[in-house]
Amino acid sequence: MPASSLLLTAIPHGVDADDPLVDNGGGDTMRVLVHLAPRLRTPGTLADHPHWVDWPATLAGVSWSVRFPDLGVPDIPATPVGTAAESARWTAVLPPDTPVVAHAYQGFDHRPLVSYQSTAIIEFLADRWGRVGAISPTDHPYFADLVGDDGDPHRDLAGV
Repeated sequence: MPASSLLLTAIPHGVDADDPLVDNGGGDTMRVLVHLAPRLRTPGTLADHPHWVDWPATLAGVSWSVRFPDLGVPDIPATPVGTAAESARWTAVLPPDTPVVAHAYQGFDHRPLVSYQSTAIIEFLADRWGRVGAISPTDHPYFADLVGDDGDPHRDLAGV
């Protein structure tokens, strides 16, 4: 069996009270969008990855639940809503002979990370925006009010 994995990302999509599409005993229904990202790590064709040849059929046999591991509560059964994926369309767009290029992880560990203390940024912005608000509380400030005597627009506002 070729190497593959599936990355699922849950995206909150609101809460519906008394959702007519789901029998939840009269309570609120939490809506979640799920983004599925396959990671096919073996090159070849889609036929080499049997779960993906007819993905809608694969999904038809899946039971869904939502898990909150840090809350210590049991998994919550989930009910898909909306139109189900169609096998005929899937296989028309992605036939079994569709080429597969292996997914390769691209790490970011070689990129430099520049960081600043959040308190310093907040203080800087509060001070600068406070000055702009004090100079012109109800209208846009004039450029001359923001620049120093030498015309440098950064000097006066930056407090230099």
